[in-house]
Amino acid sequence: DSDAGAMRPSGKAAVRPSGKEADLRAQLADSLRRLGTDYIDLYYMHRMDPLTPIEETMAVLKALIVEGKIKYVGLSECTPDELRRAHAVHPITAIEMEWSLQSRDLEAAVVPVARELGVGIVAYSPLCRGFLT
Repeated sequence: DSDAGAMRPSGKAAVRPSGKEADLRAQLADSLRRLGTDYIDLYYMHRMDPLTPIEETMAVLKALIVEGKIKYVGLSECTPDELRRAHAVHPITAIEMEWSLQSRDLEAAVVPVARELGVGIVAYSPLCRGFLT
Protein backbone atom coordinates (compact mmCIF):
# COMPACT_ATOMS: atom_id res chain seq x y z
CA ASP A 1 0.00 0.00 0.00
CA SER A 2 0.97 3.63 -0.28
CA ASP A 3 -0.61 6.86 0.85
CA ALA A 4 -1.41 10.41 -0.16
CA GLY A 5 -2.69 13.53 1.45
CA ALA A 6 0.28 14.96 3.35
CA MET A 7 2.02 17.99 1.86
CA ARG A 8 5.00 19.90 3.23
CA PRO A 9 4.73 23.57 2.31
CA SER A 10 8.13 24.69 1.07
CA GLY A 11 10.37 25.84 3.88
CA LYS A 12 8.05 24.63 6.62
CA ALA A 13 8.34 21.58 8.84
CA ALA A 14 4.60 21.15 9.41
CA VAL A 15 2.63 18.75 7.27
CA ARG A 16 -0.79 19.80 6.05
CA PRO A 17 -3.26 17.47 4.42
CA SER A 18 -4.24 18.07 0.80
CA GLY A 19 -7.04 16.40 -1.09
CA LYS A 20 -6.65 18.61 -4.18
CA GLU A 21 -6.30 16.90 -7.55
CA ALA A 22 -2.92 18.40 -8.49
CA ASP A 23 -1.40 17.39 -5.15
CA LEU A 24 -2.86 13.87 -5.24
CA ARG A 25 -1.64 13.27 -8.78
CA ALA A 26 1.84 14.60 -7.97
CA GLN A 27 2.09 12.45 -4.84
CA LEU A 28 0.95 9.37 -6.73
CA ALA A 29 3.46 10.00 -9.52
CA ASP A 30 6.22 10.29 -6.89
CA SER A 31 5.12 7.05 -5.22
CA LEU A 32 4.95 5.16 -8.51
CA ARG A 33 8.42 6.39 -9.45
CA ARG A 34 9.94 5.51 -6.06
CA LEU A 35 8.30 2.08 -6.04
CA GLY A 36 9.21 1.39 -9.67
CA THR A 37 5.71 0.28 -10.60
CA ASP A 38 2.82 1.32 -12.83
CA TYR A 39 0.08 0.98 -10.23
CA ILE A 40 -0.52 0.70 -6.49
CA ASP A 41 -2.82 -1.96 -5.08
CA LEU A 42 -4.17 -0.09 -2.05
CA TYR A 43 -3.77 3.68 -1.96
CA TYR A 44 -4.61 5.36 1.34
CA MET A 45 -5.75 8.93 1.78
CA HIS A 46 -3.49 9.41 4.78
CA ARG A 47 -5.25 12.42 6.30
CA MET A 48 -8.46 14.22 5.44
CA ASP A 49 -8.11 17.73 4.03
CA PRO A 50 -10.40 20.04 6.02
CA LEU A 51 -10.43 22.52 3.11
CA THR A 52 -11.41 20.04 0.38
CA PRO A 53 -14.70 18.12 0.50
CA ILE A 54 -14.05 14.38 0.72
CA GLU A 55 -16.34 13.94 -2.30
CA GLU A 56 -13.93 16.01 -4.41
CA THR A 57 -10.94 14.00 -3.20
CA MET A 58 -12.74 10.72 -3.84
CA ALA A 59 -13.67 11.80 -7.37
CA VAL A 60 -9.94 12.18 -8.09
CA LEU A 61 -9.12 8.80 -6.53
CA LYS A 62 -11.94 7.19 -8.51
CA ALA A 63 -10.48 8.68 -11.71
CA LEU A 64 -7.07 7.24 -10.80
CA ILE A 65 -8.70 3.81 -10.51
CA VAL A 66 -10.28 4.21 -13.95
CA GLU A 67 -6.84 5.24 -15.28
CA GLY A 68 -5.35 2.04 -13.82
CA LYS A 69 -2.94 3.84 -11.51
CA ILE A 70 -4.48 2.51 -8.30
CA LYS A 71 -6.68 -0.52 -7.68
CA TYR A 72 -8.32 0.19 -4.33
CA VAL A 73 -8.81 3.18 -2.02
CA GLY A 74 -8.27 3.30 1.72
CA LEU A 75 -8.68 6.04 4.32
CA SER A 76 -6.58 6.68 7.41
CA GLU A 77 -7.95 8.19 10.60
CA CYS A 78 -11.40 8.99 9.21
CA THR A 79 -14.60 9.81 11.03
CA PRO A 80 -17.78 7.79 10.50
CA ASP A 81 -19.21 10.69 8.47
CA GLU A 82 -16.11 10.92 6.25
CA LEU A 83 -16.23 7.16 5.68
CA ARG A 84 -19.89 7.27 4.65
CA ARG A 85 -19.41 10.27 2.37
CA ALA A 86 -16.30 8.81 0.73
CA HIS A 87 -17.91 5.39 0.28
CA ALA A 88 -20.90 7.03 -1.45
CA VAL A 89 -18.55 8.26 -4.21
CA HIS A 90 -16.54 5.04 -4.57
CA PRO A 91 -16.29 1.93 -2.38
CA ILE A 92 -13.62 2.16 0.30
CA THR A 93 -11.63 -1.06 0.67
CA ALA A 94 -9.99 -0.43 4.04
CA ILE A 95 -9.58 2.10 6.79
CA GLU A 96 -6.40 2.40 8.83
CA MET A 97 -6.92 3.42 12.46
CA GLU A 98 -4.94 3.37 15.67
CA TRP A 99 -6.47 0.53 17.68
CA SER A 100 -5.08 -0.93 20.89
CA LEU A 101 -6.13 -1.72 24.44
CA GLN A 102 -5.66 1.97 25.19
CA SER A 103 -7.05 3.43 21.93
CA ARG A 104 -10.53 1.95 21.61
CA ASP A 105 -12.74 4.96 20.89
CA LEU A 106 -13.21 3.86 17.27
CA GLU A 107 -15.14 0.79 18.45
CA ALA A 108 -18.23 2.84 19.25
CA ALA A 109 -18.33 4.98 16.12
CA VAL A 110 -16.13 3.91 13.21
CA VAL A 111 -16.20 0.12 13.52
CA PRO A 112 -20.01 -0.19 13.18
CA VAL A 113 -19.99 1.97 10.03
CA ALA A 114 -17.09 0.00 8.55
CA ARG A 115 -18.93 -3.26 9.21
CA GLU A 116 -22.16 -1.89 7.73
CA LEU A 117 -20.35 -0.82 4.54
CA GLY A 118 -18.15 -3.93 4.29
CA VAL A 119 -14.93 -1.97 4.77
CA GLY A 120 -11.86 -3.72 6.18
CA ILE A 121 -10.08 -2.29 9.22
CA VAL A 122 -6.29 -2.21 9.40
CA ALA A 123 -5.14 -1.53 12.96
CA TYR A 124 -1.93 0.35 13.48
CA SER A 125 0.00 0.61 16.74
CA PRO A 126 -1.83 -2.32 18.40
CA LEU A 127 0.80 -2.26 21.17
CA CYS A 128 0.09 1.40 21.92
CA ARG A 129 3.26 2.72 20.27
CA GLY A 130 5.34 0.28 22.31
CA PHE A 131 3.78 1.12 25.68
CA LEU A 132 2.21 -2.35 25.96
CA THR A 133 5.43 -4.26 25.23
